[in-house]
Amino acid sequence: MKLILTTIATVMLVGCGESQRSTPAPEAKPVEPVAEASQPEPPTAKAPDISIHDAARDGNIEVVKQHLAAGTDVNVKSENGGTPLHRAAFFNRGQKEIVELLLANGADVNAKYVDGTTPLDMATRSKHPNASAETADLLRKHGGKHGVINGAAAGGDIEAVKGFLTAGTDVNAKDAGGETPLYHAATKEIAELLIANGASVNAKTKYGRTPLHDAVFGGHKEVAELLISKGADVNAEGGGFFRTPLHDAAVFGHKEIAELLIGKGADVNANDIIGWTPLHHAAENGQREIAELLIAEGADMNANQYGETPLYIALKQPILGGEPSPSRKAIADLLRKHGGKTGEELKAEGK
Repeated sequence: MKLILTTIATVMLVGCGESQRSTPAPEAKPVEPVAEASQPEPPTAKAPDISIHDAARDGNIEVVKQHLAAGTDVNVKSENGGTPLHRAAFFNRGQKEIVELLLANGADVNAKYVDGTTPLDMATRSKHPNASAETADLLRKHGGKHGVINGAAAGGDIEAVKGFLTAGTDVNAKDAGGETPLYHAATKEIAELLIANGASVNAKTKYGRTPLHDAVFGGHKEVAELLISKGADVNAEGGGFFRTPLHDAAVFGHKEIAELLIGKGADVNANDIIGWTPLHHAAENGQREIAELLIAEGADMNANQYGETPLYIALKQPILGGEPSPSRKAIADLLRKHGGKTGEELKAEGK
């Protein structure tokens, strides 16, 4: 009996051992080398001939995508330190897709030019007519900061402006274009702060424009009022065409600012370098309300140089062809009503 029990126990032990060994151990998976796993995917395309900087500037998102697919460094810098994001922020054609694309692919939101200018500074200082505040807001959302006082002033960031002044920034320091912080002041509060700290109200850029020119350009009436109250010259001539602030008001249709300027002594018949008066610019840009204001204030209906009277400008064919716009035709009718003539008509009359 003892022998039988011993034999049964031996069989059970052997069976259990075989049962455990019959289940194979999980097959080990090969470990991918860390060095290989961290390597970026190789470029999938050849970089296009147009540089990524130029594509970002021109709003050419397809070329920007091709560069990114080809492995172009999204933060590649130009000689002055500018990145594609700087270009996209400044020259943005009313679209933020390129800025979004660059940021999504690792663009440094606070990259700096050699003078410290960041993409946010570029966005707030942009003078492109279709520039969108959305670009600046997008950059801020991603942590964008101002790197120079001019950008902070243009962006309406008074706390940042205070910070620059506290740090000793020269309130009349000029950038490469000769523009001071006051030139960029987007709000009355910032303009007051800068003036209180010694900003010159008639400081001129390298092209002769003053802070008042830019306040009018941007439609900042309160800033314009403040500057005039502090001694700004309402008839200062500046820019490549030597225009006065009233010329700018006529171009952009800022009627209330035009009324302010005229009330403070602006010359309604001031000539720019090509002999155009504010009325010429109102006619060219279809600004009827400005034209009515200027006529009421004594504008010369037939100011004429090179045969170009305001009426001639209102009637002439657009550069791209076609008929003058309805707004320009309406101004032509207004000018006719008040005795306006073309240069040819004046010549025929011996005038």
